[in-house]
Amino acid sequence: MKTYVEMIIEGPEEYARGYVRGFVAARGSHAEVIFDDEVGIDEDDIVQKIKEALHLTREVIHAVVDAESAALVREAITSAQDVPLKVRSERTIDHARFEYKFGVYNREQGDLIINAFKDLPTGIALVDHDLNVKEDPSAHGKELYSPAHEYSVTGHGVAKGPIDKIIWLYKELTSVEQLTAEDITLVFKENQA
Repeated sequence: MKTYVEMIIEGPEEYARGYVRGFVAARGSHAEVIFDDEVGIDEDDIVQKIKEALHLTREVIHAVVDAESAALVREAITSAQDVPLKVRSERTIDHARFEYKFGVYNREQGDLIINAFKDLPTGIALVDHDLNVKEDPSAHGKELYSPAHEYSVTGHGVAKGPIDKIIWLYKELTSVEQLTAEDITLVFKENQA
C-alpha cells in the first residue's frame, strides 16, 4: 500500500499549483499532485475557510502527494524564485473518510449508486452503510415530487480507507447528482513532528 502525505504550501494558489505541476512534468515524473479543492478534501485551516467564503485570495494550499514524490514537490517549491513558496508543514496520512447520503428515484441513477458500492477496492470500509431499494408498482406514473415513487434507492454511511481509493470512490459517488457527500477528512498518523 502506498504512503501519502499532506503538504501545506504557502504562496499564491494559482502560481503554486501551476509551478508544482509544471516542475513535476518537466522532470518526466508521473507523480500525481492532488490539490484539496479538486476533489473536496476538507482543509482544517479556519482562517483559509473564512478567506474563501469572502472570495479572497488563497495563500495556503493543501496538496496530497505520494510519499515517493514528496521530495520532488519539495524541490519544486524551494526552487521557485519569482514568487515566494514554502512548505509550511507535511504530515503522513493514515487514512481518509467521508460521509454520504442519497435519495434517488430514477432507476438509472439508482443503478449507478448500487454498482459503485459493489466490488469496492481492497481497503475501503463502509461504516453504518445503509442502502435501501424499494419498488412500488402502484406508484407508476406519479409526479416527480410526489411522496410516492415507483422506484427508490435511499441510504447513507461513511466510507473510510486509503486516500487514493477514497478519492476514487468520492469521484464515483459524487458523479451522481442526487448523492451528497461531505468533504473528505484526512486522518493523520500519530506522533508526527
